[in-house]
Amino acid sequence: MRDAICAVGLGVLTGCHPVPQDAQHTDCAGCHSEQVADWRQSRHAVAHSNPIFQRSWADTREPWCLSCHLPDEGVTCATCHSGPAKTCADCHEFDLPRALPDTPSGTLGQSTVSEWHASGAAAQNTGCIDCHSPHHPRGGHDRAWVRAVIDAQVTAEGDSVQATITASDIGHAFPTGDPFRRLLLTICADLSCARPIAQASLHRSLKRTEDGGWVLAQDTRIPAPATGLRSARTLRLHAPSARAWQLSLHLTDPAHAAELGDQAAYVVATGPVARR
Repeated sequence: MRDAICAVGLGVLTGCHPVPQDAQHTDCAGCHSEQVADWRQSRHAVAHSNPIFQRSWADTREPWCLSCHLPDEGVTCATCHSGPAKTCADCHEFDLPRALPDTPSGTLGQSTVSEWHASGAAAQNTGCIDCHSPHHPRGGHDRAWVRAVIDAQVTAEGDSVQATITASDIGHAFPTGDPFRRLLLTICADLSCARPIAQASLHRSLKRTEDGGWVLAQDTRIPAPATGLRSARTLRLHAPSARAWQLSLHLTDPAHAAELGDQAAYVVATGPVARR
């Protein structure tokens, strides 16, 4: 009876039939060609091989990174559909180790699942895979989707600018995931935004402690929505002669941005600064 039931939980996938842990995606393609085609276009398929991870991996070589950024095929069908299967929390919420191997610091490297538990999405039983397709999950690299769910209203009065940045259809803070991710608001003195005069960063940052651990330094992100699936953050900046604004999403360590180019960041939205 258990094998005859397909269960899809909040971040847990189990198949109708057991999948061997060493199964390759080609083994699944005969019956599940559409799902495998979607997976091939996903970030899961390139969890290990994508340039952002490879550049960071070249610096750190921390073995625990490979528990999620799996070599060879990446995060495959068997990762989620074999037993014991991984859940979203196995990779999208984890305790950062101290300098000593295998010693937890008590500080989360990613906190996406905790953010979800505190959100309106959890309250209305909207789970991870209700928004993020298990075979082709949307996220920060899905530019069209990010541009559709992020909006900004920017107004100026005198030398002061107020910006309200809204995220819709989310069940966690934005941006979530890797602490290197940040949403950057740039205020410019010209309409083409070639002359920045003020900036504000929405991000979650961590810092090292003297004993080799980690602590949360600050969290300026759009918070997880307390109710529903919509949340906002309001910023105030000193920006004389403000004429335009630009929102950009940065996905990697700033030290690697120059060499990664277009893969490191992209523009989410732009617009003129409204005058009161």
